[in-house]
Amino acid sequence: MLQSVYGLQVQFSGQYGHSMELYKEEGLKWSDLDTLQVKMLEASPAPFLLPCRIQEVDHCIRLYYELTSKRMLASWVQVEELSLQQVSKLMASICTALLESANYMLDEAKFVLNEHFMFVGKEWSDVYLTYVPIAESEINGDTSAQGSDTAMDFFRRLAQYVDAHDRAAFEIWIEKHGTETSLKTLRDALSELNGKPGEATLRGGDGSVAAAPDQAGGGAQSSMEERSAFMNRDVSMGSVSDLYASTLPGPVRQSKHPRELLLPNVATGDAKWQLLFTPLSSRARWLWTGALLIVCAYVWSQFLDQRGTSQLQFAAGCTILSAVLALIVHVRGFPKLAKETPAERQVPSPHGAATGYQDGSEASLSRAPMNVEDYYRDLPLHTTMLGQGGSMQATVFLGGMSRQTKGPRLDYVLDGKSLSVEVSSFPFMIGRGEAKSAVGLILDASGISRLHAEIVRNEEGQVAIKDTGSTNGTQMNGKPLVAYQPYPLQEGDVIRLVSVELTFRVSS
Repeated sequence: MLQSVYGLQVQFSGQYGHSMELYKEEGLKWSDLDTLQVKMLEASPAPFLLPCRIQEVDHCIRLYYELTSKRMLASWVQVEELSLQQVSKLMASICTALLESANYMLDEAKFVLNEHFMFVGKEWSDVYLTYVPIAESEINGDTSAQGSDTAMDFFRRLAQYVDAHDRAAFEIWIEKHGTETSLKTLRDALSELNGKPGEATLRGGDGSVAAAPDQAGGGAQSSMEERSAFMNRDVSMGSVSDLYASTLPGPVRQSKHPRELLLPNVATGDAKWQLLFTPLSSRARWLWTGALLIVCAYVWSQFLDQRGTSQLQFAAGCTILSAVLALIVHVRGFPKLAKETPAERQVPSPHGAATGYQDGSEASLSRAPMNVEDYYRDLPLHTTMLGQGGSMQATVFLGGMSRQTKGPRLDYVLDGKSLSVEVSSFPFMIGRGEAKSAVGLILDASGISRLHAEIVRNEEGQVAIKDTGSTNGTQMNGKPLVAYQPYPLQEGDVIRLVSVELTFRVSS
């Protein structure tokens, strides 16, 4: 993110709602601003500009831009990719804003055309730009830290945020109109991107015609058909999850259903059943506990109405059963029995997983059925001794062999389990997932945004946490963070995302 724009420092605060501040360390003076443009902004604020408030304290001026109910474009494009229709709406709004700026006596060169200074509302066409009423004398030739890109420079940078299926068509449009300087002509040319999917055809600079992705040789449609055929084909070795399950070293295997734990098979005559435990969220566990308490209360109320030995035994039995079920739900999850198919009745051999096909044929990787009781009885015979000294029957402690993190990490507790994740790269995203950008730590908890917060590192190596405009906000050491403002992290700082607490550790 840009640390300065036109020589002004940038920070985000909550002084006037949610706002972005521009200021100078030595103090911004009236002589540094264009007085006429400041008066125009105060007298007739443009609808496409961020509302600007000017505050002067001790002859030092700060510019406050209101961001309430708006989201930074840079954060939004990390959550989801842009379609051709969305990017054309965005570009059209920017062109219109720049064209109408002349009606407010504003200078097109003083718009900050950078995704970190653009904000959107509910629609992609609802765009708010940052305008800095800086004096001409303050604008120097060094544009590297100013963010004074042209509209076409920004449009070229948008290509990285366009959906992969539409990116080729968008890049052809950029190549065709890349030398155009008229904003009106560019806005009119956006109609080429606004056609219906599968109908728009763009012509490159060399005269060659490139169809939209779903026209070029089938494009996305053929790709989807290939993926569908791959997923639905009848493979002799079984499903992918069965293949992975067959390589596990014991009878406790991964279920084909996510978040389910399989216990060894329960034989009932010729039928084979599996006892599955589905982990529940904290709220679901307490709802089940409450339901069981209501059942117990009802049973005991019936006993009080009709006292008797049988009623007492029934009430006591229901209470004990409810307590056991509540304990199982809290510790293991919700239990259920599922009938096992013949293909699932293979117990992996304890002597190791298969390494490939036998006799050069594409045979199944499944092995001959094995009795679970025999396997557990003979399990000590297959245990490999890892130690040479001391008692030959002693169990070797492997805790010292666990991987130690060298850099910063986050420790947290989720569903009663203590977990840790290494902050291996920057920026390090934290959220619910389901976002375009790779999320380093996925937290499947209620209230967590798809991209909730990120850990960044500046040029000096200082690590900081930044809320990315999440719906429910982020706290550090009990204090709420202002969205988009980085906060330095120290050893032991506690970051709270709704109901999940993360403890920052500098190293192991």
